[in-house]
Amino acid sequence: MLQILTALTILLSQLQTALAQVVPQDIPLQEELVTFGDLPLDLQKTIICESGGRQEVNGKLVVSKTKDVGIAQINLKAHSKTAKSMGLDLTDANDNLAFAKYLYEKDGITPWVCAKKLGLVKK
Repeated sequence: MLQILTALTILLSQLQTALAQVVPQDIPLQEELVTFGDLPLDLQKTIICESGGRQEVNGKLVVSKTKDVGIAQINLKAHSKTAKSMGLDLTDANDNLAFAKYLYEKDGITPWVCAKKLGLVKK
């Protein structure tokens, strides 16, 4: 029994380490510390769909062909001016999530293409 508990403890530790590499756990959004898990579930699912939950891949910023950037895939053409006026840099993971939270609170989940793919909004 002790061997099983030890193996499970090791497995849980490895899983937590792997998850921390894919999904940021402690992301400060603006002035308060908010974890990825504190974001609304539909936004979490959408972010995972959009970027795999990553700001960078192999040390390079995640950027789509349509100039959507970062973990939340915020479109530069549509939102860079607003983000800059808020003092946010969309190429920074914390700022990217802060802007995603702002956009979600303003417009809901509809701005993200993956929200439609996931069936979170009607097409």
